[in-house]
Amino acid sequence: TYKNIKETGFFTVNHISSEMIADAHHTSASYDCGISEFEKTSLKPEYKPEINFPFVENAPVQLFCKYLNEYHIKENDTIHVIASIENIFYDENLEYKDGWLQLDKANVVAINGLDGYCLPKLIDRFEYARPDVATKSFEK
Repeated sequence: TYKNIKETGFFTVNHISSEMIADAHHTSASYDCGISEFEKTSLKPEYKPEINFPFVENAPVQLFCKYLNEYHIKENDTIHVIASIENIFYDENLEYKDGWLQLDKANVVAINGLDGYCLPKLIDRFEYARPDVATKSFEK
């Protein structure tokens, strides 16, 4: 994946639902270059008009990203990639009238560490915080 990002300058990020976690986790295996994780899982590629990079079919939120920069983190010898979101695709049922997406409606999972998956649940949303103004909920 990193080599592809460096060579092409673009990549996709897909928010997966709880039904996809086993296959999504398997995509973290270190396959040889040239082997697509789509060939090794039941995940299916999905292509968008004028974007030649695969998204995960049926992923509730899909991001098309452009590589901007990277930073080496010496403490754990990893690379932090910085990118811009060039396009976003999502299930319209997730969108509030203000453009906010409620991810728990689609069972979108969060990752906890390298191997833990959990479901977020909306507790509340709050208006923009201002000094000396009481916090006000959107939901209540």
